[in-house]
Amino acid sequence: LGLLTACPNQGAPPDLSLQGVSPQNPSVIQGQSLSLTLTFTSQNGFQGQVGLQVTEGGQTPTWLSFSPTSANLDVPKGGQRTLNLNLQVSQNAPTGSRTLKLRATYGNRTTERDLTLTVTPPPDFTISLDPTSLTVQQGQSGQTTLTLTPQHGFTGTVNLSLEDQNGNAPSGITLSPASVAVNGPDPVNQALTLSVDAGVA
Repeated sequence: LGLLTACPNQGAPPDLSLQGVSPQNPSVIQGQSLSLTLTFTSQNGFQGQVGLQVTEGGQTPTWLSFSPTSANLDVPKGGQRTLNLNLQVSQNAPTGSRTLKLRATYGNRTTERDLTLTVTPPPDFTISLDPTSLTVQQGQSGQTTLTLTPQHGFTGTVNLSLEDQNGNAPSGITLSPASVAVNGPDPVNQALTLSVDAGVA
């Protein structure tokens, strides 16, 4: 006589995998923020609290903060869910390519992905004048050439003004033009005219 016993199906334990991060090789300017999309998958289905970490060389970077630090996920069996992770980079963050690790922890398990984040300086420009000294008769004008060199992708309009040693606009001396447009990566040369009123000492 044989006995056939039906045992209850215990089922596979919940599993979670951080399948992808988008964008894969993001870039961010010092002092600005970035939004990442994390994609989680599960073969057996997952529902619960997940803790999030961002590390560099095993340590939490002092120049970076992120949110959220935890989230509730409900990933169907064989399906996927996405989660937005916001990274905030400090103004003094080190520039260049940074190798980070994104880690999600649930229970005593972890799932992680590598992330290469490029930190760049904010757009800027430098200026120079040639000549840097002018001799102008009262009631006349003189010219100098401004060279404006964009840095780190700067484009836009640069406003120009004259100031004396005290930071005030000099009386009776005007500058033309009052702005310069930068439309690309190449240096911009602009002739500047300084007009002096007849009553200027």
